[in-house]
Amino acid sequence: MSFLNTLFGRRQQSQPQPDPAIACAVAELAGCDWETVDPQLDARGVTDYYMNALHEGRMVGFHPLLVAASPLLLETLSINCEDNAGLKAYRGRLLTEDAEDGQEILRSRLAELTAGEDDPDLYGAFDETAAPPDTFAGCGYGEQKADEILLLLKLPTEHPWRSFAFMPVGSWNDCPSASQMMAVCKYWHAKYGAFPAMLSNDILQLYVPVPVTLRTQAMQLAEEHFAFCNDIVDQGTGTIGNLAGLLADSHIWYFRWE
Repeated sequence: MSFLNTLFGRRQQSQPQPDPAIACAVAELAGCDWETVDPQLDARGVTDYYMNALHEGRMVGFHPLLVAASPLLLETLSINCEDNAGLKAYRGRLLTEDAEDGQEILRSRLAELTAGEDDPDLYGAFDETAAPPDTFAGCGYGEQKADEILLLLKLPTEHPWRSFAFMPVGSWNDCPSASQMMAVCKYWHAKYGAFPAMLSNDILQLYVPVPVTLRTQAMQLAEEHFAFCNDIVDQGTGTIGNLAGLLADSHIWYFRWE
């Protein structure tokens, strides 16, 4: 089990079972080609599988997205579509409208999170001992929730940040909306080359071909990650400095909303 899954104490569910009908319904909402990922692959195998799909997608024109299909994910997708005049209208708007300013969204969220903040331990020191993850978390053999089936969607877009037009997740608790996720990921794609690679009902993981390496860069990035998903610090690493240690030299960015 990966470090991040251990850190967050991923809950085990023994009663629910994977439902192929649910997985098909999730895939059909995306409206694109898709395939089921071999459930026997471990985290390394899933990551390698994704990298092969990424290479193929660049050759033939699609963006691969790993999706852990589950009843909760299907419910979230359905509610978001219903709340936004239906899937067709919602997707059309996300695909055609200019994205919001992702950097400004992060600045605003950070200001809200740190308003009146007097805890000197929030930032902390850069963690030089952290081992950055090199595989996707929560989607290998033995790591998935009991009711999840891992899919690979082949999204028909050359702009990977538009993944949320096909899988409009978010808009619950402190989780950003699909349009906000798209805006932030567009900003991160322009600045770092990062793009959405895996999502579930409560997890989003990005892949970055050329990771940040400098400590100052990692600390600035970790602050943005905290603004985007404060749970990654509050319920996970404990400090922004510890998170920065995980981001330096890492190709994978991990977010999880409780």
